[in-house]
Amino acid sequence: MGSFFVGNATTDFLFIRPSANPIDAKGFQNMWSSGDLVLESAEITKGHKLELLGTNAAKCVSTLGYKFTYKATQNKDLSTVTSIFKKLTKNGK
Repeated sequence: MGSFFVGNATTDFLFIRPSANPIDAKGFQNMWSSGDLVLESAEITKGHKLELLGTNAAKCVSTLGYKFTYKATQNKDLSTVTSIFKKLTKNGK
């Protein structure tokens, strides 16, 4: 999951962790590849808003539920996430 964000996140991407410490896309990738974090499940538990941004993009605000283990401690969290989706062509642009 982490490597996806490095190639697809905006330059101002920030993930605000439960500790309240923001992390950029590269830090997010490192967090996922460290071996300290093991995702057990993730699901959208509630959709709050879906807005089309022209014909090639959309914005979605939702609540995500996660179950994960961090440094051998099990966690269960809810977070509100804003995602922006961009339509890609067959060649990825």
